[in-house]
Amino acid sequence: MKRYNQIPSNANIQADTEIQPKSIEFYVEEKTAQSATVYFDEDILQPSYYRNLLQFMRSMQEQDSIEFVMNTAGGLMDSTTVICGAMDACKGEVLVTIAGNCTSAGSMIALRAPNVQVLPEAYMMVHCASYGHAGKQSEVASAVQFNTRHLSEFIRETYEGFLTTAEIDAVLEGRDMYFDAEQIQERLLKREEYFKDIANQGLSALLDAESSRDAETDDTDEVLKVGLSD
Repeated sequence: MKRYNQIPSNANIQADTEIQPKSIEFYVEEKTAQSATVYFDEDILQPSYYRNLLQFMRSMQEQDSIEFVMNTAGGLMDSTTVICGAMDACKGEVLVTIAGNCTSAGSMIALRAPNVQVLPEAYMMVHCASYGHAGKQSEVASAVQFNTRHLSEFIRETYEGFLTTAEIDAVLEGRDMYFDAEQIQERLLKREEYFKDIANQGLSALLDAESSRDAETDDTDEVLKVGLSD
């Protein structure tokens, strides 16, 4: 709605000048943010044990947050992989706090999180998974072959940048690796720089490819011009 100044009709200014409001108008949309804390202070159990947690993470929005507080000796890989996948797909903010023991599968969950906080009492042990099979010889051989490949890919992806390639190879061959809080923090910082370098290299390669395509386009245009002039 417009408001007008009341002025004499013989005034030498526009009679319907609008009065400006004293402050800008704006609208506020209220949203409810959810925040959850989950304590991993026992063995990582069967996948069904985490059904409610996984459902909550699937429902999270950008304004929501969840924190995992890690003090676990590890557990089942089936649950570990699905929790890691839920973190990858989560729309909200995910933070893992390493409060104490972060061993085996616990280290995998911690290192797959987008944000990691390390407390002074934290420590970590990294090793390869343990599993077994029973049945006919051909079935056991097929299962072992598949699980070896599947676990190797998951371990390489999870520990990339935190461990060197040689260290990951050693872990896959059976070596256990231990880290205290200071060492964990140092390796997390190195991993951050590692992925920054990869991102910069990818950007540089993309720019080089675009520059090459532009040069090829210019050369093609020049050939067309010469052909037309002939």
